[in-house]
Amino acid sequence: MLDKTNFARIALTLTVATACMPGALADSISPSVGDAGKVYSTEKPDSSYFGTGSTAKLSEASHLRFKADQLITEGELDAAMKALAKAVQFDPQDPTGHLMLARVMTQKIKSNRKSVDWELYGQCIDEWTLLARHDADHLEQQEARTAIQSLKRMAKERIAQSQGKKPKRSMLAGLNPLNRFK
Repeated sequence: MLDKTNFARIALTLTVATACMPGALADSISPSVGDAGKVYSTEKPDSSYFGTGSTAKLSEASHLRFKADQLITEGELDAAMKALAKAVQFDPQDPTGHLMLARVMTQKIKSNRKSVDWELYGQCIDEWTLLARHDADHLEQQEARTAIQSLKRMAKERIAQSQGKKPKRSMLAGLNPLNRFK
């Protein structure tokens, strides 16, 4: 028979057991998602500074995310992508690394007005899709869906421009009286 104290003990045990399981935290990518052999970075961990073991990799991944944030602020997108790729390689369960990497990739793609790096485009869509399908935060899921739509629209426009066609205007753009003069 369960009385209040036994129930409280069982609940506490389940809470502690769940919290100690990897990938069981609310902010992690779904634990059923495997990396499918995807390699983000081939760089070795900095064991001379962070040490060895799994916690050392997690610490280095956290350090790399902070470093990448600073690099993004300074406008060094390539260096930030490299740091974030290494961070995601060391800590693939953390959605923050995936989100930052997807944002930097999107920024890099959109900064080139003339052509599209299709390899980077594919990697970026993959990152946003991972976040849209498996992240626990619904705001990040919505951001991912919006980014995917935006990237697809941009790719269609760039393809049309490369073929010498004018991109189609939206219905709302046609209703704007200032667009009559364009």
